[in-house]
Amino acid sequence: HLISSEAGIYCCGEGYYNETCQDCHDGKVLQKEPRKQSCGSKYVDGVTEGCCADALTYNTNTHSCCEGHGFNIIPKNEVCCNG
Repeated sequence: HLISSEAGIYCCGEGYYNETCQDCHDGKVLQKEPRKQSCGSKYVDGVTEGCCADALTYNTNTHSCCEGHGFNIIPKNEVCCNG
């Protein structure tokens, strides 16, 4: 499909999005949420909610993201060794 060539306008699936107020994930347009970061097709606050592998959300007070050979969410009282 074709879209007009305007600054900040990009293709997303069968449509388009405006990067100033929208994001595109898996071909779907999402409205940006102020002071939040995208995590796959959702948004997290980045303070009490974390994002692991751009898909898994977790409570940063109790868990962390283990990035190694894979991605796992583990309790904060455990240590990640080699994924």
